[in-house]
Amino acid sequence: MRGDDRRSILVQAAGVHAGGGRVLLDELIAAAGGRIRAATLDVRYIENSPGVEDIRQQGAELVLSRLHVTDRIKALTGMAKRGRSGDTLLHFNSLPPLVRSAAHTVVFLHAPYLVTPMRQMSYPPKIVARILFERMLLRLGAENADEYWVQTESMRQSFLRYYPNCRVRVVPFIDDKLADMWGNSTRITQQRAGNLFLYPADGMLPKNHVTLLRAWQLLREQGREVELALTLAPEVYDAFAKEASLSSQTLKGIRNLGPLPRAEVLEKMTQAAALIFPSKLETFGIPLLEATATGTPILASELDFVRDVCTPVETFDPNSPRSIARAVRRFIGDADVPQQPMTGAEFVEMLGR
Repeated sequence: MRGDDRRSILVQAAGVHAGGGRVLLDELIAAAGGRIRAATLDVRYIENSPGVEDIRQQGAELVLSRLHVTDRIKALTGMAKRGRSGDTLLHFNSLPPLVRSAAHTVVFLHAPYLVTPMRQMSYPPKIVARILFERMLLRLGAENADEYWVQTESMRQSFLRYYPNCRVRVVPFIDDKLADMWGNSTRITQQRAGNLFLYPADGMLPKNHVTLLRAWQLLREQGREVELALTLAPEVYDAFAKEASLSSQTLKGIRNLGPLPRAEVLEKMTQAAALIFPSKLETFGIPLLEATATGTPILASELDFVRDVCTPVETFDPNSPRSIARAVRRFIGDADVPQQPMTGAEFVEMLGR
């Protein structure tokens, strides 16, 4: 399409304010090139975000949404009511509008917990209540979207198990920085010196930090001098370390770098021996793509979403600290030697000792 023939876009992104969602929202706004007519953005997103200034320079109507149930409900109806025939309404926060819009409506679904069996994750009651509420909103508005966009085939299959009559497309959306790295990379894993393993992730429960910390405790108890670098807020790291009952010796082998800008994460990744990724639930897993683009070896959970986007050098059971520790030991060339089976004669001999 050319010039004014292109559709105007309305963006509904209440709740999107951190992590990969924030990176992709910045990219979306920058790439829209003046086509955004109106946008609902989270108040937490607008802090120090280049996307806000882009929106204002484009002359778009800006609606702010706060972390409150009434604001979220308004967000799920407001942009839909503004939509006109010939517009595209993009719900960027995984939930469809609660009313049918005149605009062509696309939901970018990147919240895997909405279409994953609850038994696969252990959440505290407050989080369970929020997830159940959001699942209810998805059910109520499911037919108000013309199509759903997800980032991997695994997510498409998960969604269709719950909503078999919806149109779902796989759209593996990444930002320009990662796209440039991906395009210029040979994507050959590079063996690196050192013993630093990096896990750049926030403190959401599916990221599985406590199990990873318990694996590091095992490694230190086994005398393995491997280091772990995390990117958690200090108070979150302290809470996880306490829950994992880490010894003072284990703590010496862990560096919490705190939340880092994207550029610093990429720099740390190129310096690390490997990316370790024990997450149990992802829509895409941007660090997996970043590691692949930079040739960084990957140790990750043996789960479908991992295999959708990368080829890890080692995998493990994300529910088992021992399995994670063993994967690290295999990677550093220090694998456990399986116990030798015993013959009947040897068994009887032991009885007589």
